[in-house]
Amino acid sequence: MEAERRKEYLSLCVPLYQAAIKGDWKVAKDVIDKYPGIVHVAITRNWETVLHIAAAAKCTAFVKELVKR
Repeated sequence: MEAERRKEYLSLCVPLYQAAIKGDWKVAKDVIDKYPGIVHVAITRNWETVLHIAAAAKCTAFVKELVKR
């Protein structure tokens, strides 16, 4: 069970986190289109969502796209 959760985290949350930091909406959109609920899920140990990460990285265009979701 734990290995399964780790695999899911690495395949979804890590790419989403990296996309949010870089402001790469294309990568994020691919993940979000497959798993729309992920925008409401904490993707870090500090319980930050993709919105928190993008806002902290000052990726304004990314945040605007995300808020539309």
